[in-house]
Amino acid sequence: RRWIAGYRREVERRGDADLDLHPFGHFGVNDTGVADIAGNNNYIIPIEADIPEQDEVEYQAVNLNFLLGKMGLAGNSLNIVILDACRNNPFARNWRNFRDVSDGKGLAKVTPPTGTIMLYATQPGNVASDGTGRNGLFTESLLQQIKKPNVELDAMVKLLARDVSSKSNGKQVPWKEGIILGDFYFAGEENSQPVKPNESQAIVPKPTPLPTPTPIASSSNFDAEGVYWNEIENRNTKSGFELYLAEYPNGRFAKTAKDRITEFNTQEVIKLKNIEKSKWQDAVQENTKGSYSNYLSAYPNGEFAPSARQKINEIDSEAARKKVESENAQDQAKWDEVSTLNRKSAYQAYLADYPNGKYSVTAKVKIKEFENEEARILLEQQKAKEREKWDEAGQLKTVAGYKAYLSAYPDGVFASLARLRLSDLGEPIETNTNLNAGSIAAGTVITNSLGMKFAYSPAGTFQMGSNNGDADEEPVHMISITRGFYMGRTEVTQGQWKQVMGTTPRQQRDKESLSTSLNGEGADYPMYYVNWEEAKEYIRRLNARNDGYIYSLPTEAEWEYAARAGTTGDYGGNGSLDAMGWYEKNSGKRTHPVGQKQPNAFGLYDMHGNVYEWCEDIPNGYTGLPKDGSANTGVGDSRHRVLRGGSWDIGALNARSANRFGVVPTARNNYVGFRVLARVR
Repeated sequence: RRWIAGYRREVERRGDADLDLHPFGHFGVNDTGVADIAGNNNYIIPIEADIPEQDEVEYQAVNLNFLLGKMGLAGNSLNIVILDACRNNPFARNWRNFRDVSDGKGLAKVTPPTGTIMLYATQPGNVASDGTGRNGLFTESLLQQIKKPNVELDAMVKLLARDVSSKSNGKQVPWKEGIILGDFYFAGEENSQPVKPNESQAIVPKPTPLPTPTPIASSSNFDAEGVYWNEIENRNTKSGFELYLAEYPNGRFAKTAKDRITEFNTQEVIKLKNIEKSKWQDAVQENTKGSYSNYLSAYPNGEFAPSARQKINEIDSEAARKKVESENAQDQAKWDEVSTLNRKSAYQAYLADYPNGKYSVTAKVKIKEFENEEARILLEQQKAKEREKWDEAGQLKTVAGYKAYLSAYPDGVFASLARLRLSDLGEPIETNTNLNAGSIAAGTVITNSLGMKFAYSPAGTFQMGSNNGDADEEPVHMISITRGFYMGRTEVTQGQWKQVMGTTPRQQRDKESLSTSLNGEGADYPMYYVNWEEAKEYIRRLNARNDGYIYSLPTEAEWEYAARAGTTGDYGGNGSLDAMGWYEKNSGKRTHPVGQKQPNAFGLYDMHGNVYEWCEDIPNGYTGLPKDGSANTGVGDSRHRVLRGGSWDIGALNARSANRFGVVPTARNNYVGFRVLARVR
């Protein structure tokens, strides 16, 4: 009882105040493989326990062996355990794979240590009767037998067994396990003779000592409560007074017992308070976040908990302040160094270390100034080279000289004058058929032998990249496209792909058993499920037709130049993404036939959205890349290739002219296609 009371207090301390205890029950274990539950264990089950599966028994119940172990640690010379709980498993019908090791009956057999007696309501493996009265058959007889004076324990068990067996017609026989080295009597009188455990003779009384070390006055009636109180008072422990109240809740000494328990509780509170205070003083002396955290871990709602939290906040605030001061000092030192050097690379290094630093905006402005100056110098150099080429042609005044100039500068400053001089020399230029000739209007359309349409993008310069996007779009830099080119007006369609390659998106998908779903299918829909290598093979087959043009994938610079079409906005032409392309907000989560949205100023459709488009380049930062619009094929991650333009399932940010995206060249997906660039052979 003392142990159970302590168990209940522990459960209530954890927050399960309504928990009560169920009598002992016997449970076997099924074949689910729970490792630490033996098949012949007995458990104390809380009355309100809900055990849906058999493997939860050991976590919601208390093993009887645990109780016996605790009794053994107490060091008593005598322990008596009486189990009146031989009932079937109350949860068995709800367990899916229940297997009871004792065929579903009674408690398992336990072999107690010497000095411990275990008294069962019936034999191991049998089930006790609940009886018809207030108590079960076993308890009813037990209460009668233990009150008989001068009956030694073994004799009492035999009397009990006879009575229960007789009343149950031999179906239930109480059972005893264990052995004690002395005699024990539940009740007795002075100068009386104890009962001899002889089943064939009448019981002969024998003198029995009282269970208390201090004698009390004898009377005609044995004062069991007085004897018990005398023992409890001599022990003078809180648990002892609690045991008394459990036995005699309304006894003569109940008020005294309650007062003594209150005194013990008060002393315990004072002791705990002193321990907590000592823990707090240690934390204050150490004065670290860790010491205050340790206090809070032990006393989350303690007397000094608010002060501990305040101290932690103060320490964190001070650490944060020092960190900011240190970072600001480092930022300032780096900027002082950069300002002294006053080089583009120095400002770029500052931004790499402090992208959101105190001087990050100033650093970007400085970089822009350097880039503008670089672009100006490059343009001046190009103009000087063009002038030199023109002067050379002017000195020769020959057809070959003017053609050499036009070949190098088809859209140059002197291109019109060169064509006029050639005309004077009897060499008229067919501007409608010569893709590389000057003065071709932007957006001029030509059609190749397969019926693919291309629109002209004239030579020119533009600012590549963006300061309003991802880091790989910076720095913005000047690019000069020295030769005009024709770009496919749309992405390569499924019809155009099938003419050359003979497959459909569905067949492309099935090559690798891709699980991604198909999009729109039809001759006018953009081709997808095409990786970079397959796009290159398509172009190789186009070139093999030898129809007067040289085909290729566009470089990143050529693609962005064509997408911007002479504008500086994010989406070219009118600058409205809804008007220019299909993306997540207007696509319905699928591709659409090409050419349905507005074209940009160069006559190109779907440069934003619908499907991503492969470029020739490998991805890399912009520093050190070609300035003439040619492809980057040697600097950066050669395992990847660039995609541009966004697709039907992405947001507006990824559909901008400057947005870049690198993937492996073997990647194939339902949002990736390509566009072809052409020049005259």
